[in-house]
Amino acid sequence: MGRLALTVWTLVTVLAAGVVLSAQGATRMSASHGPTGRGFSAFAINPRNPQVVYAGTGSGVLKSTDGGVSWQTVNLGLTERYVYDLAIDRRHPAVLYAATASGVFKSTNAARSWRYTTGLRDIPTIALALHPRNSLIAYAGTDDGVFKSSDAGASWRKVTTHPHARRVFAIALDAQDPATVYAGSGGGVFKSTDAGRSWEKRNLGLFPNETADGHSLAEGAVSAIVVNSRRPQTLYVGYPRGVFQSTDGARTWRPMNVGLVGGHSVASLAIDPSNPQTLFTGTYRSGGIFKTTNGGRRWAATGPPGKRYVLALALDPTDSETIFVGMVAGAEAFKSVDGGRTWRALSIPIS
Repeated sequence: MGRLALTVWTLVTVLAAGVVLSAQGATRMSASHGPTGRGFSAFAINPRNPQVVYAGTGSGVLKSTDGGVSWQTVNLGLTERYVYDLAIDRRHPAVLYAATASGVFKSTNAARSWRYTTGLRDIPTIALALHPRNSLIAYAGTDDGVFKSSDAGASWRKVTTHPHARRVFAIALDAQDPATVYAGSGGGVFKSTDAGRSWEKRNLGLFPNETADGHSLAEGAVSAIVVNSRRPQTLYVGYPRGVFQSTDGARTWRPMNVGLVGGHSVASLAIDPSNPQTLFTGTYRSGGIFKTTNGGRRWAATGPPGKRYVLALALDPTDSETIFVGMVAGAEAFKSVDGGRTWRALSIPIS
């Protein structure tokens, strides 16, 4: 439990978000970046058949085969039910990975069953990113840094050594050059251009009033990273002060918060691959989901009305007008098929 000790700042953030710590402390909250037992952490959508959708929750994984109308629990072999993130192999959509409080699980049969992967046992794993063209390569953001698998999850090895690259909450790959990897942590943003062999801290402008020395920043401050698929030098991160943008491959950052309300506490980000000027962000505070259509220069609240604590956020890879969102606490999830203009509640039976 040493690596999971809560800083005072983290504790304040958790309480401000209205989340109650479990008896297992930070393992179940991870600086408010995980769901309660009846909350949502992630959605994963089959890129070849978007009617197939998976939901990661504090009680395991659920699956829909009709676009979210009905759901069934798919936890066979998933001995750790506290799920932080889900990732689906684009080339082989029956292959999924689940990041959990005890490591990574993998399914090769569309979640009918799961097995524990080696190398990450008992290490809380919070984020996943898969190589877009090579199914052997996967990255995991954990409470102990970034781990990489080069054998489709059969084994993992730690690839970060920087002492501030801990509590990694977000990982993203450059779709055009997947050897370029970004990791978001309590020490800020780290970048690798050689597939994880070496890393550089890239925080200029990101923390204007703080120094990323591992003490003044909260563990897991950077909660989300997305990369523009057409102009990969442009990327966005979310953290407690809102959304920041870089247009030079993370060398420098500037805030993009016009229109964001409720404290700018960003939990999640999603970017439209077909039109990267359009992004969505889920927040912990009032306002819930915000949308920009001009690359972050201005945001507008897009609902669902009155909802907040939006951690699970995913766009249909074949139709970015279709969006799934889920709340950290409470069994509430919603779907929009018109780019966020209207929403309908999903009936997902979280136990």
